[in-house]
Amino acid sequence: MKIDSQFFSKCSLLLLGLIWHHATYCQYDTITYNENNSKAALEIKEYHGENVAFLTNVALPYINTLEDNFLCSFFFCKSLNQFAKNRHDTLSFDKKMGIENCVRYWTGGINNWDYEKFSTGSAFEFIHGLIVTDLEIPEDSRFNFTNAIFKEPLYIERNNFKEIAFSQCSGSTNLEFNSIGSDIRISGGNIDELDISGNKFSADTSRIYITFTNINDLSISLNEFKHQKIKFYNDTISSLIYFQNKEVTKNNALQPAKRNFLEIVFEHCYINAPFPERDNADTVNITFINCNFGSNASFLSIKADTVRFVNCDKLPSTLNLALLPNLTKCMLEVFNTNFEDISFNYPAQVALLFTQDSTKDIAYNTYENLLNKFRKEGKSDSYKRLDIEYRNFKASSGTWWDMSVNYLDKIWWNHGYAKGNIVGWTLFFLFLFFLSNSLLWTQIQSVYPFELEATEVNRYVYPKMYYVRKYFYIFLYTAYIFFSLKVNFDKLSFKSIRLVAFFFAQYLVGLICLFFIANAILKID
Repeated sequence: MKIDSQFFSKCSLLLLGLIWHHATYCQYDTITYNENNSKAALEIKEYHGENVAFLTNVALPYINTLEDNFLCSFFFCKSLNQFAKNRHDTLSFDKKMGIENCVRYWTGGINNWDYEKFSTGSAFEFIHGLIVTDLEIPEDSRFNFTNAIFKEPLYIERNNFKEIAFSQCSGSTNLEFNSIGSDIRISGGNIDELDISGNKFSADTSRIYITFTNINDLSISLNEFKHQKIKFYNDTISSLIYFQNKEVTKNNALQPAKRNFLEIVFEHCYINAPFPERDNADTVNITFINCNFGSNASFLSIKADTVRFVNCDKLPSTLNLALLPNLTKCMLEVFNTNFEDISFNYPAQVALLFTQDSTKDIAYNTYENLLNKFRKEGKSDSYKRLDIEYRNFKASSGTWWDMSVNYLDKIWWNHGYAKGNIVGWTLFFLFLFFLSNSLLWTQIQSVYPFELEATEVNRYVYPKMYYVRKYFYIFLYTAYIFFSLKVNFDKLSFKSIRLVAFFFAQYLVGLICLFFIANAILKID
């Protein structure tokens, strides 16, 4: 039988195509991971509800030459500049891949996992996600990603790193339950969801730096740390900001996680996302520096020890700000920031904070601007609290006389906001002078006699009635002096200067009480 050469060529091409298709399809069935062509099988496991090809329980050294398998190259090369020639395309992985419980080891070289393009000019694209979990690597190793695109979420869980860094990466990133020596650094890129949760930071001071990054949803929760600083610089956050570092128990109560001091700083950021109430640390300081806020930004029930707005220009009218104390007070610093248009109340748990850089004039202007705002908006409770605080602040920065007058004004009628106190003080002084006059009854009558027609009662026949009438008479005498608007100097005897001084003390104190009572009545709303 004669075989047609054209038919033979077609069959050969078809066979080669089938072989190439099979090789491509089976690309991730095994991994070649060292120069001796050692191979490891990929195990299919369910992870987050999906089937994932995991490389499991393998000890993997770095390789010095690039293997044909891109996944092996990506994870286990010392670096990715081993290509025969520079690549400027995107290395694409078309299956969800994962690594679990593997040991990374080497005999020398740098202890960094730099997943970067280096001189290849390539980016890395993971079409169906990537999972890195339970790796055993040296504690001083750094985990670095650069120019990676994640079409589905990246999961980095239960690993041990000194640092984790991402640069110019896009997609969703989940860093959960890792042991981290000191820092997480994220720079550039567009991140749909960033979740940093359940991680343990071992350094005395740990940091999370997020710079020049566009983030849709941000969640940082349930991490363990001693002293942590979270710094955002030149970022855009557009959907949700979520911080919570207290654990929820079975009874739905918040219990402290292992944490101590948390400092959150937003600088040169654009925030167009709600910032809901969360419990975070023993001490929480939140600072906004040169930030702009969109119409969807709201800070309802921020729970902190200190909240600072520095050089934030004019805040939008759509912004809602409600502050809650982390422990006893939430201190609010407003420096070169206009609160005129925002929705803001001044509860009892909030107090203004002024640093050493704030002059007395800056402090006074801040108080007066807020007082004008609350007066215009008819927020009497907020105005009252801030006005009292303003009076106390001015007195504390004044002389001893200012402080003394302020103290008397406070205890007398709480700077005019507790007018009922005047009645109490009036009754107190009236009773005090009544007791004094009872002890000095004979002497005081000689200074300013008080004539009252009354039937004499025999002291020995009717003792009870005698004393009742006597003290009632003394009370009337005291009230007569205390509430008098003028003194009859013709009746006044100056034989005893001390008794005259005591008499005028009663008269003047009573006159002051009458003045404040009249003032309170005339100014009652």
